[in-house]
Amino acid sequence: MADPEYDDVVDTFDYRNEKDAILFCIEVSPVTLQKFQSSDGEETCIARISLEATYRMLQQRIISQPNDAVGVLLYGTQETTDSVYDGCHMIMRIGRPHVTEIRKIKNMLEDAEEFERQLKPSHESTSMATVFFCAGQQFMTTTSAYMFRRIFLLTSNDDPNPENADIKRAARTRVRDLLELGIRIEPFFFSTPRHAFDISKYYADIIYTNIFPNASLEEINMIPILTTKSVELYKQIRARQTPQHAIFTVPLELAPNFAISVKAYVLYKRLEIANSKFVYMGGDAPAIARGKRHYREVSEFNDKSAGAKKLSKSAKIEQTQRLTSGSAPGPFIKKSSIKRGYKFGGEILPFSDEELVRIREVEKPVIRILAFRSIDELPMHYNTRSSYFLYPTDEDVVGSVRTFAALHQSLLKKKKYGIAWVVSSVRSPPMLAALVAANEEKEEMDGKFLQKSPSGIYLIRLPYANDIRDPPIESAPKFQMNLLIWHGKLLKNFD
Repeated sequence: MADPEYDDVVDTFDYRNEKDAILFCIEVSPVTLQKFQSSDGEETCIARISLEATYRMLQQRIISQPNDAVGVLLYGTQETTDSVYDGCHMIMRIGRPHVTEIRKIKNMLEDAEEFERQLKPSHESTSMATVFFCAGQQFMTTTSAYMFRRIFLLTSNDDPNPENADIKRAARTRVRDLLELGIRIEPFFFSTPRHAFDISKYYADIIYTNIFPNASLEEINMIPILTTKSVELYKQIRARQTPQHAIFTVPLELAPNFAISVKAYVLYKRLEIANSKFVYMGGDAPAIARGKRHYREVSEFNDKSAGAKKLSKSAKIEQTQRLTSGSAPGPFIKKSSIKRGYKFGGEILPFSDEELVRIREVEKPVIRILAFRSIDELPMHYNTRSSYFLYPTDEDVVGSVRTFAALHQSLLKKKKYGIAWVVSSVRSPPMLAALVAANEEKEEMDGKFLQKSPSGIYLIRLPYANDIRDPPIESAPKFQMNLLIWHGKLLKNFD
């Protein structure tokens, strides 16, 4: 039997480590606690909206992604969890979210007195350097096994430490340290009906100069979120909950013994419905029900049962059996004694897992350029699947960025595209693809030019001859002149 584990994995996210760690950092200050009327007519504030959106995200993650780690940090509060981090209150440490912790946040939102007690702002502004240091320590002590670690910073205060150059310089250093440790900061800046958030006051120099050191403020184009409802903020957070990461990293071979390193990304992905899970409610707390599969040795099915088939006892085949009346299941079989195989010549040929892997291996992962053709020779309808975006990296091969840039400019200048042999991983089948260079595209929005698509090279999977067929075009019927004259006379009679 074919193992679905070894199916075409190019279109999936199997290369991604599914473990993700997110720390929600919510500012508590007179600015974020300033109340205003929401679009529903209710009185609210940015701190409450942020906590409500965080609560919604925790509810969603505990079911859809229970292995991920989530934490919630309130900064700028009078209550402090650790005296080392003045003004930082960890209401939920980074880890797998538990029902009791989520219920605690729910009680804070429902009980006005508890909300005011937990979110009471300190008399002095909290240093952002302390906040970033506290967040970094939380990640270092509890999430070393997680591949993707991010901080969701939620605030409407555009100048948390005014007129203090030392704290600002220290905060910039802390942000740089976080980035070097692989911890990314995802800011959520809010503009309220009373106050427009100004990034240039503080955060453009603190965060974006570390991420985009050579970019101007106009090129960053970070637009603050204007929202008065937690549902709208929840949608914004969900849009960023999956980190942007490479699907695979492979060498791009330009000539024999000459290759550079590139990463492949998926810019557009079909939105699929998340798998639902069964929840067991019989214990002290709700828990996700986990199924277990057992195997039995079956001599034959009952002839009266649907789809009756005779199977040899000696053939160790993975078989899911639905017991029917009259069937005679044998003893349970250990999973180690089951072998996978293919049917050939009426018999089952068993293979070990190592043999199945070797059968499917073609060569090591590579993108090998075979030839170049004019871009006019690439029909638009050959792009039948989502393309991959290639971008260079100097992590494995120094000089890959410069070489990739030269290839990109040459393809654009000469109006060519490359034909490549692609093996994305050791388990994926090879394919032929087109390497198409594209310039950066921008679109104007609110007087600013935002990036619509980045500059790079797109990898487009080319279809085979039997994948595309000419449509059966039949010749149009020709009219007869005598019928046209007859219908003309008929229409005149209606006048």
